[in-house]
Amino acid sequence: MSDGIPVGIDLGTTNSVIAAPFGSSPEVIENTSGGRKTPSVVAFKDGDVLVGTEAINQSAQNPEGTVHSIKSSMGDREYAFHAPDGDDYSPAEVSALILRKLKRDAEESLGRAVTNAVITVPAHFSNRQREATKRAGRIAGLEVDRIINEPTAACLAYGLERTERATVLVYDLGGGTFDVSLVSISDGVIEVIATDGDTQLGGDDWDAQIVDLLVDHVERETGATPEDDPQAMDRLWAAAKQAKHDLSSRETATVSLPFLFEAPGGTYTLETTIDRETFQRETAFLTDATIDRCYELFDRVDHGIGDVDEVLLVGGSTRNPDVAAAIESEFGIVPSKRIDADLTVALGAAAQAGIMNRSALPSGHDGELVLADDGEGIDDVVLLDVCPQTVGVKIRMDGRDNQLSRLIPKNTSVPERVTNEYVTVHDNQEVVDIEVYQGENQIATENELLDSFTLRGIPPAPAGEQTIEVEFELDEDGILDVSARNPDSGVTEGVTIDSEFGVSPREIDAMRSQLPRPK
Repeated sequence: MSDGIPVGIDLGTTNSVIAAPFGSSPEVIENTSGGRKTPSVVAFKDGDVLVGTEAINQSAQNPEGTVHSIKSSMGDREYAFHAPDGDDYSPAEVSALILRKLKRDAEESLGRAVTNAVITVPAHFSNRQREATKRAGRIAGLEVDRIINEPTAACLAYGLERTERATVLVYDLGGGTFDVSLVSISDGVIEVIATDGDTQLGGDDWDAQIVDLLVDHVERETGATPEDDPQAMDRLWAAAKQAKHDLSSRETATVSLPFLFEAPGGTYTLETTIDRETFQRETAFLTDATIDRCYELFDRVDHGIGDVDEVLLVGGSTRNPDVAAAIESEFGIVPSKRIDADLTVALGAAAQAGIMNRSALPSGHDGELVLADDGEGIDDVVLLDVCPQTVGVKIRMDGRDNQLSRLIPKNTSVPERVTNEYVTVHDNQEVVDIEVYQGENQIATENELLDSFTLRGIPPAPAGEQTIEVEFELDEDGILDVSARNPDSGVTEGVTIDSEFGVSPREIDAMRSQLPRPK
């Protein structure tokens, strides 16, 4: 048990939130600006690093030095942000700057060290994306106790306040990702039945449709495009986001951008309005895509919409009234408003952090963390999650090479352990390469390669006579142990695929020391 305070963090595409398990229940910790949400924006300017509101405020003047929506690039090993000072930053390092800001603000607010964290990710995040998220936490100086799915965290916060049995559909639309999960809540047990989603669909896509409308308007009026002017485009994106927010509660949104850019006829000022009907028409295909995902989820499980007691809306992008209207129209259920769509994920993560660090959540302690050394009340809530994507190995099957043999299918409850038997395909084959993939495509190499290893020392024999036993064991933290064994020889090889694969503690320490500190 740590002497510091454990926290839960919702590391979001648009905003991030940190909460702690103190007082009568988890509570969100305000940042130094007094806000409960910190924009997930990082800027590099004049040798300084700015995070949050300060980064947004200078974005129009420094678009090349400002990073938005880095979460959408998590796990992309080819992506690097090129800062104006010449340094390159991976998505994990940029995210670490956001986490470092959250950690520092929380410590200033609480007057105590923040040491351990539970960090949330979209349910449909791959192993590589989870790996990058955990790495970001460690670079930021946090001991990441667990990575949990955002819908699961939301249900944990929701489940703390109810005792009756319920089946809940969690519709989670964030700035850059969409998840839908079917969850059972009963007697302190929160069990994910199934999950689906799209890691490249979120509120930013709604913003993009407004940006397209604005660019078209500018081009019609000027005969020129603002797309070649980074500062103009940054201002258009900011205006689109504000217009989207305005249209959540109004019939029209006004966009006014003085001196937007130099057009052929002189300096151009944008003045226009967008009405809700146009916005709905231009974004209907995006809302429909999320509803389609919900139907695909029901198709995979032995449940229908008639089994759902409540629909929970999670994520700031669900404030768009078209979302609730579409759900009510399609499913005949009015979404619940009993939780805060922006904050509930962090609150659930904080509750899990308290459970894992033996921190109880009773009331009447003047905001002080209460340590439950006797363990009383710690096991009141149990989380049972699922494997978000299929994992398997590449094999030759039915005369075809490069096929995926699925050992742990998508939506299998975890922890899970399974063993499959395979045979050699060549005469006198003494070596077998084991390649582990994650994804849903039957063609193995169309999925994400997680890792590979080689089993050697197989006794020579005709093709098909030597057996290879492959075992997968996946735990609740997403750590996958893979082993291969030849029973005749007894030789065994294996690999552990977890969120620290490929990065040593020394390398993490080096990244932490080299990363600049936010101003």
